Amino acid sequence: MYPKERRPRRLYSDILRCFSRKQHRESFEVFLDLLLDGSGRPLPERATVKSPAALSRFLNHAAWNTRQLCRVMRRHAQETLQDFWRQQPHQRPRLDLLVDLTSLEKTGKFSELADWVHTFNSVHGVHLVVLYLCCGELRLPWAFQVWRGKGSPSPAQLALKLLRTVPAALLAGKRRPRLHADGGFESAQFIQGVLSRGLDIVVGVRCTRKLEDSRQMRDLIVRGSLVKPSGLDQTMCVSWVWLYRNKEPEQRFVMSNLNLGGKYLARLGRRRWRIEAFFKTVKGRFGLERFAQHSNQGVMRWWCLSGMAFLLCHFQNLDLPVEVPGTWPDWGRLARTVRFSFVPEVRRRALQLELQALDTFQHALTPLDTQTARCQVSQVAGRRMLGHQAHSFRSARTNGAGARNTLPRLAPCFGRYLTVSSWSIPIRACSMPFLLATKHTTAYWPGVRFQVTSSAWPVVSTWAKTECPKSTGGGPD
Repeated sequence: MYPKERRPRRLYSDILRCFSRKQHRESFEVFLDLLLDGSGRPLPERATVKSPAALSRFLNHAAWNTRQLCRVMRRHAQETLQDFWRQQPHQRPRLDLLVDLTSLEKTGKFSELADWVHTFNSVHGVHLVVLYLCCGELRLPWAFQVWRGKGSPSPAQLALKLLRTVPAALLAGKRRPRLHADGGFESAQFIQGVLSRGLDIVVGVRCTRKLEDSRQMRDLIVRGSLVKPSGLDQTMCVSWVWLYRNKEPEQRFVMSNLNLGGKYLARLGRRRWRIEAFFKTVKGRFGLERFAQHSNQGVMRWWCLSGMAFLLCHFQNLDLPVEVPGTWPDWGRLARTVRFSFVPEVRRRALQLELQALDTFQHALTPLDTQTARCQVSQVAGRRMLGHQAHSFRSARTNGAGARNTLPRLAPCFGRYLTVSSWSIPIRACSMPFLLATKHTTAYWPGVRFQVTSSAWPVVSTWAKTECPKSTGGGPD
């Protein structure tokens, strides 16, 4: 039934064609690697293969088509849904359309996102109206709209706009699709708009919603009662459930244009919670609310790529399920599987850079020449090794500051001089030491060891070797 190439691979191949330039594809792969980390923190600062500035340019300024990316994801979602229906031609599963508003809380000032950041239901941030398709085991994020505050289209109006993006081929069939929404979408305009499109509706409703006979919803006694809410010409079936999340039970009402009976309608109303599970996953695993971009285009692209990461993992779960069917999958495990399948080179390069940094750190802490022995040369041995440039030195009682002045005057005998990169340990009084100013060796003062190393290695509290012209003068005074 399916082509030889699996669904996630086909989707990934088509998405890569949205990026015509090589540097855009590389930035996309690095950002996808961050999204598929599964920790919910795909921050550009965590990237090692690409700089954070490069990822910021990719999201905010790069010239690639965001709409084309969305069209590719919708096309694959539609094909997957239609393939799923072809497998069950005699008992085609019903398509459920779930609509809800989710808030991405933000603190601080966002001057360039001022038209998007508002306060709704005591939450300050960006508020999205999302359309989510469910059919059997399929979970397909379809589209979203940004609520722009008071004076702009309401969430219910934005939801009707999202319904117009669903192709007619998905709404046709013997079993009418059913729309699920919560109490924020109970307006008469929204319900009439949904029914006019040939859809059934199951929507939450406030307990204070007035009926045509001046009663309220909470005055009903029998579940499954057929009533007419005020402002609606359609007779609605009403039921309710009791939630025991708090100390006191809470009564939640739900109504539908279908006479489904009180018990079945109450059970049907719970299906809306599937979109809440999607919000929890896409926020907690794929960083939907972690956007830190300074432009509308950058934020929009962040959301689209976050939804794409969810879709890739969901397709992977459909082809190679890792959990028992009917259970919510382990999205962290799925994300790692997709990560190793599609962006292995990014992971390999990131691990190589990390190993290089670890080797550098260990190299700086541990002397490379473990055979180096403590070397203290007497004045006589020093004269023999230095030849005519040897000098007699008196015992010096000095501190760390004095050592800075003494050593650079001693070193011209070798044609090199030593400087201090940082100093934290005072040098005690000692007789004349002999420092081997060679690369990657260890020199000693009494009680203190110093590693002489090239300036390429970031060694703290060591002597750093630098070149200087040959000195023809004598030693220190």
